Amino acid sequence: AGSDLFFAAVLAAAADHAAADGVVRLRLPVDLRQALGLGRPLGNGCSAIPVEFTRSELLTLRDQPPALARLARDRLTEQIARGVQWTTALECLAVSAAPRWLLRRGARPGLLAEPRTNTLVVTYLGSIDRHFVGADLKIHSARTHTATWGVTGFRLGDRLTFNVASFVGLWSRAELERFTRDLAEWLVAGFQLPPPEYMP
Repeated sequence: AGSDLFFAAVLAAAADHAAADGVVRLRLPVDLRQALGLGRPLGNGCSAIPVEFTRSELLTLRDQPPALARLARDRLTEQIARGVQWTTALECLAVSAAPRWLLRRGARPGLLAEPRTNTLVVTYLGSIDRHFVGADLKIHSARTHTATWGVTGFRLGDRLTFNVASFVGLWSRAELERFTRDLAEWLVAGFQLPPPEYMP
């Protein structure tokens, strides 16, 4: 599945770029609109679930692409089964109502540092072909909104696209490009896919 390819490639690249004894921490948005019966409201109906992996467990599976894909899927499934999406949704509501002085007092030091620490936001949208049904023009490519620091993936036709982005100051352009190439090259080698195409 496209989602397996996407998450496995992100984890493989993240393991290469993490600190030697580090933890790879992702945030994966989970759409709550259906569960809440909201339909299509204006705004974001997602709750971002934190999912963590040790660098050592990722490196152990780095040369086993299907196993790495299963690990990502299983860890996310565990978090959803525990109801973490509801906890993070309530946290966002509480934070939105809290005064700035209180937020700063309770924040981890890394959130106030320059540059501040971040969690890689990883979103897989699936196929977006349905959004272009009936279009008068053939859609050859698309881009998506990306987070402060994140990777967004989707399928358009027979192509799997990754948008990798970060705000200025979090990663240099060279770091961003290196992460993108590591991700793409691992995916091509691990799943015997055609050579990737890069867009600026």
